[in-house]
Amino acid sequence: MKRYIQHFLAAVTLVVLAGCSQDFLEYVPEDQATVASWYRDASEIRRATASLYGRVWWSVNDQFSWLAGDVMAGDMHHNWDAEGQFFYMSFNESNQYLNQGWQGMYDIISFANLIIDDMPTIARGYGVSDAVINAGLGEARFMRGIAYFLLVEYWGEAPIIERPAEKVSSGNLLLPKNTTSSLYEFARRDFVFAAENLPSTDAPGRVTAWAAKGMLAKLHLCLAQRSVGGSAIGSPNDFTLAANYAADVINNSGLSLFSDYEAMFTVENEHNPEILFAPQLINGGWGFGSSRQARFARSTRVTG
Repeated sequence: MKRYIQHFLAAVTLVVLAGCSQDFLEYVPEDQATVASWYRDASEIRRATASLYGRVWWSVNDQFSWLAGDVMAGDMHHNWDAEGQFFYMSFNESNQYLNQGWQGMYDIISFANLIIDDMPTIARGYGVSDAVINAGLGEARFMRGIAYFLLVEYWGEAPIIERPAEKVSSGNLLLPKNTTSSLYEFARRDFVFAAENLPSTDAPGRVTAWAAKGMLAKLHLCLAQRSVGGSAIGSPNDFTLAANYAADVINNSGLSLFSDYEAMFTVENEHNPEILFAPQLINGGWGFGSSRQARFARSTRVTG
């Protein structure tokens, strides 16, 4: 038995010594692409930005969006448990759906930051043009801008996270909250970049320059009416900017209000000319599609 133990310890020692080798740690997977070998052309950039439209929105879209939207606004009655707290305005920081919404916003920001931080340098190394790179950045910064716009609308103050890899490597993980005006300005810059670099038209579901201008109109309208501690953080000029952005979309985008309000909500019309931006949900199982049917019905006798 003693000999077996000695042989076992010797084998463990060899494994440990091998594990200390630099070459042992530098494993390059052969069955999937690495970040450094991606972003080689417009197609790969588009495939990366496609990740920003669906699954990453789940924690926001599943329940938080309609609880903090329709239920809090009184457009929908709900009196069950933690969800009903939104109807009665009795929730606190321990509400699970409030936390899911907060986490969901940073999920979107995290996905966007990965593209914003890594893609340009790698893509330029493969000779990808600045126009293609900036279009990809436009999609990522549009999504990040949406997340920060929702954060400031619902929470007022929140941490702004840029270049997260640097913060993690330096151990800088306890981030302070940024002010309301800082969040609006950060989101505004992302939307301006998107408006300047996204195309006017794209495949159904993809954001365009018009989506970014529509969000700029909404942001300036909100900013014009926002105050903190009794002090306005916007100005009357924000009303003018909102009107100008909205007029540009109305008059020049080629989009229009849908003629049949009821039919607008059918599957056949999910990509209608009234939509500037909407998360793209697919039938890929729980966590990918829309949970509205299951959440509202409460029973499989209704949903099937």
